[in-house]
Amino acid sequence: MDEHRGSETVSAAAERTEKQDPTHKIKFTPEIDHSNGKITYRYHSTHVAQFQCSVTGLVFVMEMVGEVQYCMAPWDSNLLTATGQQPAGPLFNIICPQGSVRELHLPHCEVLSGDKCDFLSVAHVHGDSMEMLQPLEVTNTHVRVKVERLSLFGLLTRLFTSTVQGQVLLFLRQPGGDILNVLLLPRNIPISEVQEQQQQQGNLPVQTTPNCTLNRGDVYQLSCEQYEIQPKSAQFDCEYGPNYHPTFEVFLQRSVEEVNLRLCVWKSDMVVWPRRVRLPVPAPPAPPLPADSFIDQHMDELIQRVTQVEAIAEALFSKGLIQWEAYSKIRAPQTSQEKMRELFQVLRAGGPELKSAFCKLLKEKEPSLFKDLCAASVQRV
Repeated sequence: MDEHRGSETVSAAAERTEKQDPTHKIKFTPEIDHSNGKITYRYHSTHVAQFQCSVTGLVFVMEMVGEVQYCMAPWDSNLLTATGQQPAGPLFNIICPQGSVRELHLPHCEVLSGDKCDFLSVAHVHGDSMEMLQPLEVTNTHVRVKVERLSLFGLLTRLFTSTVQGQVLLFLRQPGGDILNVLLLPRNIPISEVQEQQQQQGNLPVQTTPNCTLNRGDVYQLSCEQYEIQPKSAQFDCEYGPNYHPTFEVFLQRSVEEVNLRLCVWKSDMVVWPRRVRLPVPAPPAPPLPADSFIDQHMDELIQRVTQVEAIAEALFSKGLIQWEAYSKIRAPQTSQEKMRELFQVLRAGGPELKSAFCKLLKEKEPSLFKDLCAASVQRV
């Protein structure tokens, strides 16, 4: 009862803040589901307010309690050609079963010149058609738009040459760690989306400060001391997926621990992104752990990070290692975390054959996660 009263107090305080400052945004970290090879974000609002996603930058203006689910979708080139415009942000597929969202604020990365922002518009895609919506307001960071029904929303621009806030993302290619992937991207692409693709290939993210300013259509070159780089130059096209390929590749020596990178405008001395970067050391291969020790040691991580729970449970059921009642219990919950908690109870009660089969399936269906947990096992030894 005390906990319930506490949550009511928090909601009431948030609602009072919203009334005092209608522009106040409550930041939240969404639940992230990595199922089916794509990322889906979820958040359940507890009261009327403006909620800003800390991962994507999206803002939802909620007129009543409800759950929003959203993911990125590919732009349809045929629909874009008909408009004569190009994307200025990701295309988001947004669902709210309760119909609680009355406004969306879509994050943009344009560097605005004075009050000139009429080149931005909002595309509302439903079925095979695209409707153009005029923004209610364009701020330095977001485009506000009123919504009546949710489906796919994204930003478009009429300018094919403009200055945008960009980001330079680095990934050390595996195995070997002797090639550095360098990606030039607009800043309103969520880093989580890029990391998902790179980590599926086993590549390691390299920590650095990514922000810079880039011009659509300009050509850039990357330099890195004595190391070979390809290509020699590349145009910044400000593309919005669905695939994020390296703009440059830096060919390193295997023993290198640090590099100095300089991103410049082609055939000029204008440096837009100079960085001294420390490279991660790839974890050594992990010695095999007994399955029961592996599962017990990584219980919390498994519950939070395993996304292919139903696929693993189905394989265990088909092998006759779990019964129908247990399989049904695992499938019943809504979230992957709850499903994994149910599977964990079954694993704890099961024997060595079941636990060993689970570990083999985890390695097969979620190789990046399995590799991470094996590396963590080595560090704990």
